[in-house]
Amino acid sequence: MSCPLTTAPDSESPSASDSDPDYAYWRREVDRLCQRRFALGLDDLPDMPERSAFDAGSTPQEFFDETVVPTLRGDFRELVDDVLEASEYEDFLDLKGEDV
Repeated sequence: MSCPLTTAPDSESPSASDSDPDYAYWRREVDRLCQRRFALGLDDLPDMPERSAFDAGSTPQEFFDETVVPTLRGDFRELVDDVLEASEYEDFLDLKGEDV
């Protein structure tokens, strides 16, 4: 039995971002996308391979579109589709308001 305080931190954990400012910024951008679309932060969602995606060169938007949304759709399909549809409508209203 190992002591949780002596085990090495998981490379996917948020604390890994403390030593890498580029990754910390990338992760904040993904978190911002999650907050904007789902009113939940990245830490509130199921574990995802964000560090691996960052290391592979994925942009925050690509990670959100290709990993976060499909992961949530797997568990909450109708709810996620409704939220994304409403968000797209709000984005349209925002753009329409900018034209005025």
